[in-house]
Amino acid sequence: LQKIGSDAFSYNQALTYVYIPESVTQIGHHAFWDTVYKENKELKGVTEINVARSEDDFKDSVKTGNNWRPQYDYLLFKKSINVVYGSERKAG
Repeated sequence: LQKIGSDAFSYNQALTYVYIPESVTQIGHHAFWDTVYKENKELKGVTEINVARSEDDFKDSVKTGNNWRPQYDYLLFKKSINVVYGSERKAG
């Protein structure tokens, strides 16, 4: 996998886990837009993005579009989902 296109997973609230391998060099705008939502005062869906690369390597090597990662945005509450750099892929 080298490219995750713009709007690739937008509005897919069934998605709960994202792992971006080292092979990815491009992530389009709004790739994971609206994949996080609030239910019973708890954020659900994609609540973090796991990335194989280190933070510096990711920033130097991966071209990202605007708002590529999920953001919960409702009225005055805005929260960008955390990116966990240097992650290993979960089994299963």
